[in-house]
Amino acid sequence: LALAKPQIPGRYIGARSSIGRRVSSCIVPRLSVLRWIYRERSPVLRTMQIFPTADSPPDLQGATLIVAAVAQGNVGELCVDLMIANMGATLVGVLEDENVLAVAGNDAHDMSHPGTLSTALELYELQAADHGDNATIGSAPAIVGRVFVMQQRAPAMLGRQSEFAEGVVEWAQSQGIGQLLVLSGLDATLRRDRQIDGPLLRYLSSGSAELAAALEAQRVLQLEEEYLAEERAAHGALPPWPLLAAAARRGCPAALLGCFAAEGDNVPHALQVAGCVLALLGSGSA
Repeated sequence: LALAKPQIPGRYIGARSSIGRRVSSCIVPRLSVLRWIYRERSPVLRTMQIFPTADSPPDLQGATLIVAAVAQGNVGELCVDLMIANMGATLVGVLEDENVLAVAGNDAHDMSHPGTLSTALELYELQAADHGDNATIGSAPAIVGRVFVMQQRAPAMLGRQSEFAEGVVEWAQSQGIGQLLVLSGLDATLRRDRQIDGPLLRYLSSGSAELAAALEAQRVLQLEEEYLAEERAAHGALPPWPLLAAAARRGCPAALLGCFAAEGDNVPHALQVAGCVLALLGSGSA
């Protein structure tokens, strides 16, 4: 960005304007000034919006929404990309939220379609297996009904994690979403000795008995209280914790499916999480 005093209409930078005093007293990046102006004029941010790919918005009533958390090792995002690429997922809408940084790139799943954009927030519908009203995997419960996944390719803006989380839950409830399943990496460096040698997957339920029962049936261990306390103390303001807290405040059934991971090659961790999700959907394991 070029550092220059921005050319903004005089009514915003007049001598008696608080913004004008700030702008005239220092040289700042143009986008920073525009952000000040936006917050002065619009202190209440708009809620999340969806721009459907079809003529009408998708029907999310009673559906399960799987959300990728931008967290440790990008495990959640990698897992969602695996599911989108391998489960015949259909892009049903592009989401817009003013708390998330903008990003655009080429098709993230198929290099044969140059010019097809991928954006910061996208909504896909998964083609899950149909097991009827009493869905089970053997004797294990499975997720029933329609399943959508929200892929997030850019983080929330600095200091806006809580607002973004509130916006996601508010939008999900306004669309009639039945429950949330949040996929995330968990900081492996905070593990206790007894957690190092054993399964990497953990779950945490927040009002969703169905998801808790399904995850326990897949032999996923509940996240230990001791680890949870330290994790929240260290990273409580970062995903996935604001999203789970927002769901609890708003009474939205939710569960976390996490995997202990460190930054590096996290494809094996994403494969483990994806395998568990596929089993929940009744599509077998990866």
